[in-house]
Amino acid sequence: EKDHIHHNIFENVIGCLSMDRNHDKGLPVTIEKYSGAAPGIYVDEKGNNRIIEHNTVINSHMAGIFFHWAPDNVVQNNTLYGNKVAQIWFSGRDQPGDKLGDEVVLDNIMFATDAQQKTFYLGINYDDVHFGQSDNNYFYNPYNYRHIFVSCYKAYEDRWTRDDLTLSRWRELSGYDGDSKDFSYLNQFDNITIDSPIKSRIIYNTSLDVISVDLESEKYCDVDGNKIYGSVSLQPFESKILIFSYFETPDLALKKYFSRGLKIR
Repeated sequence: EKDHIHHNIFENVIGCLSMDRNHDKGLPVTIEKYSGAAPGIYVDEKGNNRIIEHNTVINSHMAGIFFHWAPDNVVQNNTLYGNKVAQIWFSGRDQPGDKLGDEVVLDNIMFATDAQQKTFYLGINYDDVHFGQSDNNYFYNPYNYRHIFVSCYKAYEDRWTRDDLTLSRWRELSGYDGDSKDFSYLNQFDNITIDSPIKSRIIYNTSLDVISVDLESEKYCDVDGNKIYGSVSLQPFESKILIFSYFETPDLALKKYFSRGLKIR
């Protein structure tokens, strides 16, 4: 049996501590006093055979997608944006049914909006970081190049290791993500200048109809370096991350051409 979780949009997911006696101070329940950590999509112990795809999770108070001791799942084509701790978080335990294995992580956009946020977080109480396969993902943190966190236990040394890794170091450690990208990928496009300081936004469609989003005078690029301006068409429950940029549009290039006194023959 498979659970198919797809085409959802979650934004500003928060936990509730108002019924936790360790946090309840008898005060009126407000978000400021009682909000807690919560993931957008959560698969708990021994949860398996979930196919999680084409979802968008924005600004959750923990992780965009969180697997807690849950092997054998597929995570693909999701957009995770600005989630407080990590965009995707895997937790594994060295017990039958709780150890990560046969996870598939493909074509996801993991976009951190703060230097402290992780793109990918792996926490395990054993030493083997391998969990299945992972590739063609976007590990984007524009503010911190060490954005992949790995915590594991080295039994032969009787100690924990906790490391913040670059994408290249993660590749060396895991052998995964050979065709994945980090934010530096966008530096190759010399006809696009990304605004400094780097800013981004996300747009999305929560309706059952195709919509057009007016971008007014702003210019952007997407995670693939495509120029975005004017308007964007979004399918139902589709989202798109936009990175503030500068580039010449065809109308501006034509205006410059004629301003030089040149004529088209």
